[in-house]
Amino acid sequence: MRTHVRFLVSIALLLLGTGVSLAQEVANTAAGTALSGAARSAAVGPTALEYNPAAMHQVIQYAVDTGYYYNALSSAHGFTAAIVDSKTNQALAAGFSYTFMMDQSLNSNQTLSDRTGHVVRGALASGYRTEGLSVHLGGSITYFDSDLSGADRATSVTMDAGLLLVANNMFRLAVVGHNLIETDSSDLPRRLGIGSSFFMNSFLLAFDAVLDFETLDSTTVQYKAGAEYSIAEQFPIRIGYQYDDLVQEQYISGGIGLVTPTVGFEFGFKQNLSNKKDNLFSFNLRAYLP
Repeated sequence: MRTHVRFLVSIALLLLGTGVSLAQEVANTAAGTALSGAARSAAVGPTALEYNPAAMHQVIQYAVDTGYYYNALSSAHGFTAAIVDSKTNQALAAGFSYTFMMDQSLNSNQTLSDRTGHVVRGALASGYRTEGLSVHLGGSITYFDSDLSGADRATSVTMDAGLLLVANNMFRLAVVGHNLIETDSSDLPRRLGIGSSFFMNSFLLAFDAVLDFETLDSTTVQYKAGAEYSIAEQFPIRIGYQYDDLVQEQYISGGIGLVTPTVGFEFGFKQNLSNKKDNLFSFNLRAYLP
C-alpha cells in the first residue's frame, strides 16, 4: 500500500507543477530529439515511455521528469511532466505522462488556426532477465484531446505495444507498433517502428526505421540514426540524422546533457537541412528518486 501511495503522490506533484514552468513534448524528449528519434531500442525511463514502452523495464530507476519543447515551423509549445518507476516493483515498470501543447494547425477551411491539446499516456512493462539475454514487453494507452479554433473539439484513444531484446548489454533490437487503435486524428497515424543499437564503453550507436501506413495512400518510411558518447558517464554528447520519406526532407540533430545519481539535465535540437525555419528545441530536467 505504501508503494502505491508513493507513486500516486509523485503523479499529483507533477501535475501541480506542470502549469508553472515545467515541460516536454508528445514524442520528443531532449534525448530522443538529439538522436533524431533513433531511440526505440536505446531509450530508458521517460524517453522509453514515449518511444517504446517495453524499454522502461530495461534499466532499474525511479525517475520524475519535466520538460519543454518549441517547434518554430508550427509555433508549437509543449509542457510535459512524466514519471517512470521500475524500481519499486522490479518485475513491473509503470509510467505516466501528461502534456499540454499549443500550436497552429490547418482547420477545415485550410487556414491556420490556434490549437490547444492535452495528451495523457500510461504504460506498463515487464520482462525476463538472464546473465546474457533479456526480453522486455510493454504497452501504453494514449488519450489525445485537441481543441482547434473554429472547429469541434476532438478526442482520441489509442495504444502502443513494444518488444525489446537485449544481448550481453551490448546489442538491442526493438519492434514497436504505434497507434494500433485506429482514430480519426491525423496526429496519430498507425506506424511500425523497428530499432537496433550497439552499446560499448560509453559509446552508443542506434538506428531506427519507422513505417507510416496511413498519412499517405502509400507507406512512407522515416530513417533515423543517432550516436552518443558519455564523458565520465556523466556528460552525454549526442548527434543524429533523419531522412523523412513522407516530406522528402533531411534533418540533423544534436544535444548535450548532465547526469548524476540524483538529477539530470538534457538539451536537444533538430534542424531541417533545407528549411531553416523548421527546427525543434527540447529541454528536460529529471530527478532520480531513491
